[in-house]
Amino acid sequence: MNYWRSGIVFGTILFICSFTGLYNTTPLFSSNGKDLIPSGVYDLSGSVIYIDDISEYYTWESFSQLNPLCTGKGIVEDPYIIQGSFFSSETSDTIVIMNSKAHFMIKDSIIYNSGRSGIVFKNVQNGNINDSSIVNSDDNGIFLDSSSNVTIANNEVLRNKQSGINIFRSSNIIIKNNRVTNNRMGGISLFKGDSTTVDSNTVSSNNLFGVVSGMGNGHIIKNNNIFNHSNGIYLYKSIFSSVAGNEITNSTEFGIITLYNSNFNTIINNTLLNNYFFIGLGEDCVNNNISNNSVNQVLIIDRIYGPPPFSEEELEELNRLYFSYIYR
Repeated sequence: MNYWRSGIVFGTILFICSFTGLYNTTPLFSSNGKDLIPSGVYDLSGSVIYIDDISEYYTWESFSQLNPLCTGKGIVEDPYIIQGSFFSSETSDTIVIMNSKAHFMIKDSIIYNSGRSGIVFKNVQNGNINDSSIVNSDDNGIFLDSSSNVTIANNEVLRNKQSGINIFRSSNIIIKNNRVTNNRMGGISLFKGDSTTVDSNTVSSNNLFGVVSGMGNGHIIKNNNIFNHSNGIYLYKSIFSSVAGNEITNSTEFGIITLYNSNFNTIINNTLLNNYFFIGLGEDCVNNNISNNSVNQVLIIDRIYGPPPFSEEELEELNRLYFSYIYR
């Protein structure tokens, strides 16, 4: 990754940016992103943030000393705060934070048109992303790897080319009250992690799935409004997870699908409307509690079918295999 701009390493780049670009327009997304910058937001187009808290030069301490947009001391009572800025980097990830245990928050900012992912946390603890917009990234909108105790709340994550929010090998993550829509791959992805809570998000019109949990343990997916996907919620190789109180509508394949040794999961109190199939369950999935949903019709899927999306022929065959289980 290249975090050098015109020979100036990050750590001074935000300090030398002129703090112009205060706009008074309504934050509506346009082709170049400029008219989404509301009054009071610094236009830092072309700038990137790179913090590696175990490096020699790119630590939180040096960053906060050199850049007036960063306040705080990195402790619970006074976290580092980056706020009120418009970032756009067409050649790289825009905000990257690595190897950090400091308490910090990114808030009230816009990350637009990133050449890779909009925000990346790797080996991070105690981070927050709040009240921001992450739009038009060439990769994921938000990507977490090997991180824990991170909250992602009250953001808009729109039109990114992979997943809107992608959580990988991470634990104890809270994803709450976000609007995640029109991302090319999917809405919210949880892979190889545990104990992530996905709560009260609006997840809509992402290309393949709303929320997917793969090879995970103990996730909670609750109270979300999920609509206009191939598959609303997709579990595979997931165990001891809960899918509860979600409203899932307009899925072209399954409202909820559970495959590949996904065991000991609880799927309860969900509302399923206008989905091609309501609930799919792999024949190798055992000890799952599926009950008290608005529809408890379950399609049993054997191993000859691959993961969604299914072909038209597979859908027709699955429809012929359809029957109902009522779990009590």
